[in-house]
Amino acid sequence: MKTLFLTSVLWFCILGASTSREGQVVRVISFLNEGSVPPAPALYGCTRALQDRIFDKAETKKCVEHLLASKLFEEATFSVKDFGSSGVELVFHLKSRPLFVRSIRFELPESERSDLETWLTNVSGGLRVGAIYESNAQARTFYGIQNFFRARGQSALFSSTLKLDYRAGDAQIVYQFVLGPKGPEEVVLTSLASCAHPIKYLDLTGIEDTVPFPLVDQVLRVRAFSCFDKSLLERDEKRLLASGFVKAAHFSMKQDGEGWEVSLAAGGDQLVVQSVYVVCIGEDLNVPNSQVAALPLQMGREYRNSLAEKSVDMLEKALSGSGRKLSVIPRANLVGKGLLHVEFDVLVAPDDQLFINEELAARD
Repeated sequence: MKTLFLTSVLWFCILGASTSREGQVVRVISFLNEGSVPPAPALYGCTRALQDRIFDKAETKKCVEHLLASKLFEEATFSVKDFGSSGVELVFHLKSRPLFVRSIRFELPESERSDLETWLTNVSGGLRVGAIYESNAQARTFYGIQNFFRARGQSALFSSTLKLDYRAGDAQIVYQFVLGPKGPEEVVLTSLASCAHPIKYLDLTGIEDTVPFPLVDQVLRVRAFSCFDKSLLERDEKRLLASGFVKAAHFSMKQDGEGWEVSLAAGGDQLVVQSVYVVCIGEDLNVPNSQVAALPLQMGREYRNSLAEKSVDMLEKALSGSGRKLSVIPRANLVGKGLLHVEFDVLVAPDDQLFINEELAARD
């Protein structure tokens, strides 16, 4: 399902949809929001039910009435517009009371918290104390936090507890963090506009299946959305060739307007997995030996990136559960000639929570 969330500072008073759209298929559901529209997916179930169905004005009106009955919207209407020859786009126009952000708290040690807060002041359009809460601002803050830890080479998983109080007119949010092992630091741009010639696309599909992505990641300094630097690419080629696990490496590049597209091709000798471990961080999850033994990537066998990816998928499905979210990060180290140690770090954090008027909102 393709759902678009849009924010507009203008309010269009649209009281209904044109009946000329009857009989056409709803291809896209989108939203134009004003004020502090709650980011509660379960609340919008009726809108998703209209996706990929013949547009029905009466059913759409029932959905609007359902939204208004929640008492979380001051206004709710809809409009319909063409979506090419394949159907129509159904746009919901929602207006809620504006809530002012009263507090933003990061549960981190003082030094890291101060550094993160300073970093986020450079994130355009993010959450700010005293500003109106918007879900788009929360999303920008989310990516800002991700980039903060990427720039430090710190693996991290975080969750949020958001409290929206439409009676008091305020919003509060708390972020909790689970920090994993450190890796290579990344050069992270706050926006592409901050670099005259950014790398818009970094293609790593030319890396052979036998060359471990985690090892390549440790060596590379070039990153997507960093500034293009031909000398850095040349140094990365030399580092890969001197790494002991790559026999051939070559970057190709193509300019795309002001930006660049960069591709890496790399090959090497076959490596054998000497050991495999699963390490849980943040919550004491039990991973039985039988589950580790069932992973596609196995001790004593040849290493393949495709098998490592399947192992990540299997762990995510086996360990996911109600009330928590997790991230599985594969790591690798050379432990001898042609031998590889592989570790899957499983970061576990509580699920995000949303409270509306002091009541826990239902998950989708």
